[in-house]
Amino acid sequence: GVMTRLTRDAGFDFEPVWSPDGEQIAYVNSPRFAAGDLRIVAKGGSQIELPRRIEVVGTAVYHKLEWLSGDRIVGALKLDGGNSGLCWMNWRRSGNYARTRSAPRHFL
Repeated sequence: GVMTRLTRDAGFDFEPVWSPDGEQIAYVNSPRFAAGDLRIVAKGGSQIELPRRIEVVGTAVYHKLEWLSGDRIVGALKLDGGNSGLCWMNWRRSGNYARTRSAPRHFL
């Protein structure tokens, strides 16, 4: 097969995870490996706009990003800079999230 680059962001792109339907990939984009912004790309390479900034913390070292059914992402997340902690979040409607517990202080 032929390898095709799907991202063009500055910095590092890591923690990729396929959506359950195989149509999209969620990943973290960051200038460092401890935290970064959630990004979604279609399998064909087009970026999908998120309605709000969602920061993923604690990846690469502590937590893995996971994609649940539908449009829900689970991980240690921050919405608009605030601490949501370990939670799942519907990335299309980012006001819709459920917190499972606070993130440990070293994640923040």
